[in-house]
Amino acid sequence: MSEFAEDDDLFAITGYRRATEQRKVLDEEGIPYKPRGTKTLVLKIHVRAWFEGAPIRRHAEPNMGAIT
Repeated sequence: MSEFAEDDDLFAITGYRRATEQRKVLDEEGIPYKPRGTKTLVLKIHVRAWFEGAPIRRHAEPNMGAIT
């Protein structure tokens, strides 16, 4: 079982099969994704959180300025 939403899942969420259109909808809905060529990678946990109305946790980038 994959951590990533399948193509059919993304179609159900966005109503689109094309990655560019999917990404527009995902941006509007606040669902994080990673573009991967012609694919859009979305974690299932983010889809579930969005569906449940829960806050979607994003991983913060490390503070490179804090390194001495």
